[in-house]
Amino acid sequence: MTRMDATLTARPAPAASPARDVRAALLPATIVLGVIVLLAERLYTQTGLPLWLDETWTAVIAGQPTWPAFWRQAWLDCNPPLYYAVMKLWIPLAGTSNAALRAPSFAFLIAAALLPLAWRIGGLSRQARWTWAALLFFWWPGLFVTADARAYGLLLLVSTAQTIAYPRMMRAPSIAAALCWTALAALAILTHYYAATIGAVQGVLYLWVWRGRAVRTWPALAPLVPVAAVMAVHAPRLADYARPDVAWYPPVNIFRLLDFIAFPAGLQPFQMGVAAALGLALLWWAIRYRPDVARDEDAALDPALRWTAIAGVAGVALAIALAVVKPTLADRYLTPAAPAVLLGIVLCVRQVRGTHAAYAALATVYWLGATSPPALMQSLSERADYGYERGSDFLAAAHTDQLVFAWDHPATKIMATDSLDQIGGFFLRRGGEPVAVTPVVLAPGDRPSARLLAAATGQRPAILWLYDRAHMSVGDADDFALTRTPGWRCRHSRHGYTGVVACARSAQF
Repeated sequence: MTRMDATLTARPAPAASPARDVRAALLPATIVLGVIVLLAERLYTQTGLPLWLDETWTAVIAGQPTWPAFWRQAWLDCNPPLYYAVMKLWIPLAGTSNAALRAPSFAFLIAAALLPLAWRIGGLSRQARWTWAALLFFWWPGLFVTADARAYGLLLLVSTAQTIAYPRMMRAPSIAAALCWTALAALAILTHYYAATIGAVQGVLYLWVWRGRAVRTWPALAPLVPVAAVMAVHAPRLADYARPDVAWYPPVNIFRLLDFIAFPAGLQPFQMGVAAALGLALLWWAIRYRPDVARDEDAALDPALRWTAIAGVAGVALAIALAVVKPTLADRYLTPAAPAVLLGIVLCVRQVRGTHAAYAALATVYWLGATSPPALMQSLSERADYGYERGSDFLAAAHTDQLVFAWDHPATKIMATDSLDQIGGFFLRRGGEPVAVTPVVLAPGDRPSARLLAAATGQRPAILWLYDRAHMSVGDADDFALTRTPGWRCRHSRHGYTGVVACARSAQF
């Protein structure tokens, strides 16, 4: 033992002091306050918010009366079936109200944030685990993508569990540790196919680091066998969605690239001015005034945690690279990488002297970045505008017996007629209106008003037309003459590129 080692070993534990107690309380106080504020924000922004189109698809697929009908509708969709199966079990218990459909997503977000606290993680101190949990809860895309009835709350939960299981396997390879990781990776892929990107990167790094020892854990690949079977069965339908005349994803440009980079890290530049200033001030305080304790109880960074963070960043890079080759990526598809990327940010901050203040500063930056009820409400409202719940409510007063429904989008051409029937009439039927639905698939060159009016042959007909100008099959060929047709009363809601036209005969109101 060197003289320096002896001196460090003999150094007495620091005495308690008011300043040290204040520093220790910074992080829990920040988290508690932030959780309270964001829960209130969540309640505020969800009140009265209508479902948007994709949420309606969730209700239709998961609300099928039988399991064979469910599996057929799930296969017709472009997403894997796990989330829909969970919702299929939930709907008989809770119903199909907007609040009931969205409740599981928020529960999954809370569960994901609690995982780092409930599941012991080697190499991370209690303060670091609390900070990671806070970042998962304050991660602003989480508040956005888990605010609706879609798979991303479940995806965040399963991906967080996968991120916790991975360093255990990287630290000490064994069949049991590898089986835990592959089982969670399989669940993530069955929730969203893009989870395969980070799973693939993690697997490659595992083989590269451990080589022969990793190969000897091959029996742990068993959970991936049913995943391969599901993907093989689903492949023909996915090929339909990938057709050039159907695919609707724009190519990757510099702006989308920045979105892809910012999303998993939870960066929100237009809201981060005040948060960044406060965070920098607190970090400067932490660096300038060194506390009288070691900077972290786990001063040496565990290599397994470092590989986990690297895999998260590499998974994002792989997903972006695939999107450059074939545009099929939206920023929310990067949710599986978010837990690992956020963990990497925590690992960087833990190297700063004065981790109590540094962690509190980091949590504060994310909390303030996510706390903007008007901005969140505006974003959620804009997304809800691409739906027709309000249009259906308008038509409910007409007590229609026939609904002519058109979703003007390239994907409509591959939709089953019964799927369009169920999606178009969902809100009216949920409200007790036994309406018959006539789906109309618009094609290039059509004049939508003429086609929709011609299809309205019922005694009390109504028309519901959802369009997105960025993807309209008819472009600007129609000037919405339907809304000016004598004898018809219409509600035309336009929001940027999207809009909904809801019309019924004036005598029906």
